[in-house]
Amino acid sequence: MTATITAIPTTPPPGPNGEKPYLEDVNVDDLLVDERYQRPFHPERVAKWKKRGFSWAAFGTLLANLREDGHLWLIDGRHRLIYAQDLGIKTVPVYAHVGLTYHEEIEAFDIANSTAKPATAQERMHARLADGDPVPVTLKALCEAHGFIFADVPSTATRAINAVATLEAVYSLQGTNALSTTLDIIAGAWQHQQRGSTSENLLRGLAWVTYLHIPGDMSERAVTDKLATTTPALMKQIAANMRATGMGPTQAMYQAILQVLNKGKSANRLETRPLVLVGEDRPDSLLTKEQVAFARELLATSGRTITSVAKELGVNRSTLGRSLDNPNYR
Repeated sequence: MTATITAIPTTPPPGPNGEKPYLEDVNVDDLLVDERYQRPFHPERVAKWKKRGFSWAAFGTLLANLREDGHLWLIDGRHRLIYAQDLGIKTVPVYAHVGLTYHEEIEAFDIANSTAKPATAQERMHARLADGDPVPVTLKALCEAHGFIFADVPSTATRAINAVATLEAVYSLQGTNALSTTLDIIAGAWQHQQRGSTSENLLRGLAWVTYLHIPGDMSERAVTDKLATTTPALMKQIAANMRATGMGPTQAMYQAILQVLNKGKSANRLETRPLVLVGEDRPDSLLTKEQVAFARELLATSGRTITSVAKELGVNRSTLGRSLDNPNYR
């Protein structure tokens, strides 16, 4: 149940500065919504909550104001309130201010929706590591085995790998061996001293070189020795030039690394290969079944495009289109 007000005050109404909010278990039908300043209702946001499944830990607490009219007016949590109503939940936890003026209420709304931001990849990884999640535990062990710091908190150390989400993507897509070999090459080529050697794009590009060309086309030692003759900064520049032709970041870095590895070779040059997963049910698809399902879920979200989803998954647009069997996305 929501209430709509049509008249907007032109000056701040009189009232106290507000007391310390108190926590109260409130009937969902007693919370009113002021449509004048609240964000519009987006059904897809409620649908996203439903897909996650309900938990009080994720639901958190709503924020409201007990106005002088004696009613509780919602400040923050509109979509969660509707989600609770859809589930038939009768009461929800609410932090309630008392006697905020209309303008103070709007200010509270602005603060609640501008200061809060999603946790970063490192913050989420840090929490998962503390919880004993086997994936970050494995990633941390792999990094340390090759002399790197698994930076689940931001670090400026030369040996630190801050691109923890990329490590997980490589681990998920190409497996432990490819990630281990990738880290071994980086450590061997630049002795943990070259900044940029563990950047997101270089990790992804080199992982594909490792996965597609080692040991069949070139040995790990040969790749390491060749990369030692250049710098991550130079490869970044080569990749930037290739991106200007329309390549995605991973494809561009993959091509840049191949260019370095082929330098001075007249025979046995490494040929470009599609970025695919060998052994998948569909050999032309980069994505696993789970990743395809995740991509479809993202695309069903309002405002998401094939380009933004491809970037999030670390693949190019055409590869994602092939995985989805949709020629319109290629």
